[in-house]
Amino acid sequence: MRRNDFFIVEYSKSIFVEQVAIYENLNPGAIVKVTLYGQGKDTTVYLNSDPRPTERKTGRMFNIFCDKTSFRVNRVRVDINTYRYDDVYQIDAIALSDSKEPVEVKINLSTDVLQISKPENLGPNINTYASELAPVIAPDGKTIYFTRQSHRENIGNQNI
Repeated sequence: MRRNDFFIVEYSKSIFVEQVAIYENLNPGAIVKVTLYGQGKDTTVYLNSDPRPTERKTGRMFNIFCDKTSFRVNRVRVDINTYRYDDVYQIDAIALSDSKEPVEVKINLSTDVLQISKPENLGPNINTYASELAPVIAPDGKTIYFTRQSHRENIGNQNI
C-alpha cells in the first residue's frame, strides 16, 4: 500500500535559495519531492520516484543543492512516500540557505553553563529505570527538557 503525504513549511523571511537541508531523524529516505514557493512562483529542486529506507536508521542531514532561485522563497513543500517503511518516519528540521556551504548538524553549547559534578535524582516523576540524558533547563528555571533512552513509551525505535 502506498502511503503518500506532504507538508508545507512557511518562513517569515524570504530569501534566494541555493540549498534545502532536511534533517531526517528516524528512518531516512522517504522524500520523493521538494518544491520551493515564493512571489507567485515555484520550482521543484528534488525528485525521487523510488523512495526507500537508507542503510542508516537514525538521523541524517539531507542537503539538496540547486541553482540560486530567480525569486525569493518563503515556503517549501516536502512530499514523502513511506510505503516501504515498517517503522515510524520522522523529519526534525528544514533549513533554507542562500549558500552552497553545506548546512550541518551542530549543537552550540553555552560557555557559561554551570557544570555540576554529581547527578541529582529528581524523583520518580523525572528519573526512571531508563536513561535520562542531556538535560536542559528552560530560561524560566522551572522546566526541564531531556531525552529518555530505552523507555517503553518512546515512539519508534525503543533503543533511542
